[in-house]
Amino acid sequence: MRREWIELPKSGDWRMDAYRVAPDGDAARPTVIVLHEIFGVNGSMRDVAEMLAHEGFEVLIPDLFWRAAPRISLGYVEPDRTRAGELLRHFDTDLGLTDIGRLVAWLKQRDGAGHRVAAIGFCIGGKLATLLGARGEIDAGVSFYGIQLNDYVDEIASAKSRLLLHFGGQDAQIPLDLVNRIEAASKPNPLVDVRVYPEAKHGFFNPTRADRYHAHAAREAGTRTLAMLREVLDLPTAP
Repeated sequence: MRREWIELPKSGDWRMDAYRVAPDGDAARPTVIVLHEIFGVNGSMRDVAEMLAHEGFEVLIPDLFWRAAPRISLGYVEPDRTRAGELLRHFDTDLGLTDIGRLVAWLKQRDGAGHRVAAIGFCIGGKLATLLGARGEIDAGVSFYGIQLNDYVDEIASAKSRLLLHFGGQDAQIPLDLVNRIEAASKPNPLVDVRVYPEAKHGFFNPTRADRYHAHAAREAGTRTLAMLREVLDLPTAP
């Protein structure tokens, strides 16, 4: 398995890097972009990348906070939580989407216009994955407890690419009535799949967070995610 930070081609003052994990060998593989939580490119996000790479995907974790704190890796307790909150408050969604768009364009230039790309995001990264898929900028978007989606219900409902949205029924950061609005508005669109795990909290997919992790919900969400990614990215069998 290859694990490395890569420097993406610089343009003007654009300096974003990405952490890459990929199976050994030179075979072309579809790419999954992992969009991190407010805690940066930390061990939990790298674990997700490892899992996806073992399934046969090339995986890139773009350094979304590169302007404020390049390659930052934070834990889930203080003082890191406070620092993560500061990064979230100053994060510009539009700039983040532009950054990921540049990464996707680079992948298409590297491997051809037909290269398949999906994104899987968590928390703020889930918001970004949702919007990228809704706008058709990638082949599929998977969101785990994506935040700040209040203003995007109509856009999600008219998504142009496949979307799989995972929410916890006990998520204190995402009102269940918002989830219900998204689900109801999206029902006519077969590209959108909204899943609610009634007993799960925010962060339920992360096994390093004992107070949040929900094994059953994580297993179900992980199975659905891998099935969708394999279908959309045309990776039918495990390596």
